[in-house]
Amino acid sequence: MIKNKPGFMVGAVSDTGKKRKNNEDNWVIHRADSSTANKTEPSLFIVADGIGGSAAGEVASKIAVEGVVKAYLDLPEMNPSAALRAAILDAHKQINTRAEEFPQFTGMGSTLTTLVLVGDIAYLGQIGDSRAYLVRDNNMVQLTEDQTVTADLVAQGKITPAEAKTHSQRHVLIQAMGGGRNAPEPDLMSYAVKAGDTLILCTDGLYNLVNDDEIRRIAVYNNPQSACEQMVQLANERGGTDNITVMVIKMTGLYWMRRLQRALQQLKNNAQAVSAIPGNYLGHNAYRVNK
Repeated sequence: MIKNKPGFMVGAVSDTGKKRKNNEDNWVIHRADSSTANKTEPSLFIVADGIGGSAAGEVASKIAVEGVVKAYLDLPEMNPSAALRAAILDAHKQINTRAEEFPQFTGMGSTLTTLVLVGDIAYLGQIGDSRAYLVRDNNMVQLTEDQTVTADLVAQGKITPAEAKTHSQRHVLIQAMGGGRNAPEPDLMSYAVKAGDTLILCTDGLYNLVNDDEIRRIAVYNNPQSACEQMVQLANERGGTDNITVMVIKMTGLYWMRRLQRALQQLKNNAQAVSAIPGNYLGHNAYRVNK
């Protein structure tokens, strides 16, 4: 289904694929309620890929996505990046606690890619090898870094990106949520976003079979839900060797126009200031805030 909110449109699909018996991926969308008094309430978008086999991976990824949303929303006064880190660590503890309580879940874990949208800033939290991309002006960049053995080897210059695709340890994670591990240290980053941007979250079941250029083109030229459906179909046509989850978020112009209208109202008696507003509000470039 397509969910609409002033400022963005979003679609999501999760599929078992052609080789697995059950779907260990999970995703969640929490839309801010624009009718509430709290106009800074965030919207959250999360994808997670469970680890542990059978029902265990599915349980871990479900705890991951639901736990992060609840914990994050319980920290409304905290800086978004700090709140996201705390929420991820809290969900990590929940996964380990559940595994300790039920022996059949021993060792279960999950990847996690979380995007928190607060106004015109997107805050990201990353554990594992699910991914977030940004498409702007028809160019796509990978915002997150894979936390895998092979990605680390590529970063050190010990193997090439081409060699990483067939490396025996390409699926070995350096960090994961749960799994009986010590607390992970999530990669945290934030970016300014603007109308026309497209954000994509996905698990490795998609990007291992559908390349970056294909992801970009499908996301750009289709509405979010149709784009997700087409990507999953393409991955399945190529074997569907893993569970496949993808979420596409398109930033619309409504949010930006409302910002402009509010500013114009505030400055209506100052003609000189008003003349500068279009450049300030509609022409600003995206930039990375921090990492």
